Amino acid sequence: FALNNEPDTQYVLTLMVREDGERGIGKRGIEDIIANYIVPNITSLERLNKDSHFESFHNYNYRVLNDAVEEASGNEHIKIYKDPTGISQMIEVYPVEHKGEIWANLVDIVTISEAQLKTRKNMRSGSHTYIWNDGVPGVLTVFGYEDGTGELRFSTQDAHNLYIHTINYNRATNDYNIGLLHSIISDAKIANLGDTYKGEVDLL
Repeated sequence: FALNNEPDTQYVLTLMVREDGERGIGKRGIEDIIANYIVPNITSLERLNKDSHFESFHNYNYRVLNDAVEEASGNEHIKIYKDPTGISQMIEVYPVEHKGEIWANLVDIVTISEAQLKTRKNMRSGSHTYIWNDGVPGVLTVFGYEDGTGELRFSTQDAHNLYIHTINYNRATNDYNIGLLHSIISDAKIANLGDTYKGEVDLL
């Protein structure tokens, strides 16, 4: 991360885990520490704001490419946008029922995504990354296919809904930097979190 008064200096925080029982803080302790910090400034949003803007669907605020146009989805839980270069964005909002403590159902999301990936005959690669954005845990899955197409999927949830944002693109025909698409899809906010992620969050 960088500080406002030192924009040309990058700082890296590394936490080492001791797994020796009594003296070690343990894996869960490290997760609690590293997931709860405030950084004055990580990166400038100038590029993101130049190429995308925020829209909202239910309680979910997400970025859409500036040139994208919304198309009819025929489903009240889904919004679809298409960019002139062929990039498509799909926002899905599904009600979920929680019993007991709220928890981030990210492992199930990854399991489902990997199962879907295996059904694609032209699959080249697949990976997932856990992301904390504005105090909200989410998972970004990245799929690559032999025909040059790719798929990004960012999933998160609150106490009432599961939110899934999917971006499909073609490396050969799309002008957008893929890293920029990663930033656009993961820069999302839940408008009213309430007490969803206060206290213990069972992330993994």
